[in-house]
Amino acid sequence: MADRLNIKIEPMVVNWGESVMQVQTITCVADVASSLNNKYFVFYDAAGVKNYVWFDVNSAGTDPAVSGGTGHEVNLGVADSASAVATATAAVLTAVTGFDCTASSNVLTLTATVAGRAKPAHDGAAPSGFDFVVDVYGDTAADVGYTDGSIELSFEQNLVDIVANQTGSEILSHINTGNNLSFSIVFKETSYNQLRKIFGDMTDSLVPDGTGVSSTEVLGYGTTRQFKQTYGRAKKLVMHPKVLASNDYSRDWCFWKAIAMPESIAFSGEEIMNIPVAFMVYIDTTKAPQISKMVIGDHTQTLT
Repeated sequence: MADRLNIKIEPMVVNWGESVMQVQTITCVADVASSLNNKYFVFYDAAGVKNYVWFDVNSAGTDPAVSGGTGHEVNLGVADSASAVATATAAVLTAVTGFDCTASSNVLTLTATVAGRAKPAHDGAAPSGFDFVVDVYGDTAADVGYTDGSIELSFEQNLVDIVANQTGSEILSHINTGNNLSFSIVFKETSYNQLRKIFGDMTDSLVPDGTGVSSTEVLGYGTTRQFKQTYGRAKKLVMHPKVLASNDYSRDWCFWKAIAMPESIAFSGEEIMNIPVAFMVYIDTTKAPQISKMVIGDHTQTLT
């Protein structure tokens, strides 16, 4: 029976992200005739706390006393191999509050133990020559703020026609070979933190090497994302009806693994700045296959 109460205007509160620890890889180099003595690199936690690792080769080093940072000394021997440098550095880094670190050959994997995005590690004014890559940017769930217009969901079914000689071109049925979910949201708030979250899936950030205290993080497009999988950057996105209590999940739309693809941005002296963003949805293999892309309803339940 028809019910007028089922007719709605449904503005949504959009919550995007999840608790993700930042993961960085640091590729070490060997010491050559005490070349690493007094060299250092800087790393940060999600709260912005600044640390630095400095190298003391053969007890000849001096703490560079980087302004605003806490120093952690790594003792090396003259002509230590890159693997030996990594092993010694990992032992120091894993003892720093808020971090775990492992070494494999000459490569360090530095993992934060607290969720949230942090500035990327970088060389200091006395550069070590190490290579720094953010493998997974940390993240936390956050309300994306005001949006503009409608949120548009698209459902695409990939179907193969079943036909037979006996029935000519008549389509007897279809075999579903997959489906694609995508949707678009127009973001209206453009603070630096909002821009970093919106563009973070497709862009990268950098803290300049060797500029010491004045180093500030910048966002940008470059070549670092080329030929790399996007799945590891996909995050949970939840749309919650504004009229419902925050703990009433009965009409929530939850996408487990959504990746943001900003489409355009316009700068105008007359119109409010908006950023239309398309989201692609991937399969989350940790969830039950019936709802491995999205679920409508209480997503806080155990749905594996």
